[in-house]
Amino acid sequence: MGSALFESTIENCIEKWQIKDTEEKYVKNFKQKLGRFLGQSQFKRNPEIGDLLLQLLNHYDYYSKDKVEFIFKDYYENFLKKRISESSSIYVPIISEGDKTKINSSFFYLEKFLDVNNLSNDHSLNIDSLRAIIEIKNGKKELNYANEQVNYYQQKELGRAVIQPKEPQLKKIYNKLRYIKTVILIDDFSGSGDTIKNFLKNMAEIIKNKEVIIFIIDITEEAKKVILTTFKEYGYSNAAVHYSNLRGKCFDEGYLDDKYNYKEMLKEFEETVLLSKHPLGYKDSQALVTFYRNTPNNTLSSYWLNEQSSWKPLFKRENDAVDFFGDKYYEKHRQNIIYNLAKLDIEDYDMKDLIYLMYIKEKDNISEDFEIKKILGYNDTQLLEHENLLIQGKLISEKHCISKEGLMKLKDWKLEGISLSFLLENNVMETSLDALSINDDYIPSRFGY
Repeated sequence: MGSALFESTIENCIEKWQIKDTEEKYVKNFKQKLGRFLGQSQFKRNPEIGDLLLQLLNHYDYYSKDKVEFIFKDYYENFLKKRISESSSIYVPIISEGDKTKINSSFFYLEKFLDVNNLSNDHSLNIDSLRAIIEIKNGKKELNYANEQVNYYQQKELGRAVIQPKEPQLKKIYNKLRYIKTVILIDDFSGSGDTIKNFLKNMAEIIKNKEVIIFIIDITEEAKKVILTTFKEYGYSNAAVHYSNLRGKCFDEGYLDDKYNYKEMLKEFEETVLLSKHPLGYKDSQALVTFYRNTPNNTLSSYWLNEQSSWKPLFKRENDAVDFFGDKYYEKHRQNIIYNLAKLDIEDYDMKDLIYLMYIKEKDNISEDFEIKKILGYNDTQLLEHENLLIQGKLISEKHCISKEGLMKLKDWKLEGISLSFLLENNVMETSLDALSINDDYIPSRFGY
């Protein structure tokens, strides 16, 4: 790896990203961060990968807070404001299909958009919540789209049991959007287009006859195709997607001389060395992008992978969610047990038998099985199957208490004087090392000029 390439890449990134005096976590002291990143042992064994990732940094996009604010202000002032009526427009976050309780990035960037453009929060509306209210009032689990819709009277003629809509209440809800002409969706990045596709599908009955504008800071060509196809599929007659940057897959862009087959080389590295679940980025997106708040998983995973303690990514993806159901808490319990058993030189044990027996030895029985299910990572069926096997092996009784044979098993493992609480302790664990048409083309201003 040549020092000249390293130095020129640093200079290029600092100038291109305008981060000379930044305090933002990803790029503060960027030269030192990049040096530590490229100094990892994995690159010493695979020097060609280090060279490749260094070269690709010259084509990488980093969106600082200032740049995001500039883009939002530019889009609103020089394009959107001239084409909409604020009194009949609303701004909407794009809710994720998987977990609607989660405040995703779209909420944050919508708030940012409103803030930099001095727009009141009264301009925004969570349409997904409105949809949920309509479903409840209408007695339906899902909304019907125009080409599938069967109204109450048709259902009644077919002899179906339905809950008659409470017309006055539903009318009031729908009237909330009666005079709204334009719905504007805001987000930072779209790599596959799946989240937006599902949102548009679910919201079709409510907003497809409105003017719908989607503004995304950075979008892949694949995501753009998916969104445009979704407009047609679900009957959006007046909809457009705008963006500040449209990107292709990095290995299709001609950045590198591909005689060395860099794409396959990096894919193999990410699969076999990093054990990445998303080699070359989620759905092979091959993106090169980081925002000041996070890195999309569509980016080449070498830059952001956060699942291995031995790998220190340059732009670590932050996805530490609140542990509502204790999954991380109990996973840590399991890791503590493994570590402490190894320290005690306990060998030839079945982990789940051991945990179960030690648990009921201390608890006397499994009258409350929530905790043991979480520690074992079981559902109800799996716990029952395991209990039946232990009963057949005479390690527990029919009443789910530990038997003499079970106590002898713990003695064989040299655990008769050890408590489960001791094995769960983490203080001995090692710690790891942080009048114009809306369809007109939007041509973004160059940041900083």
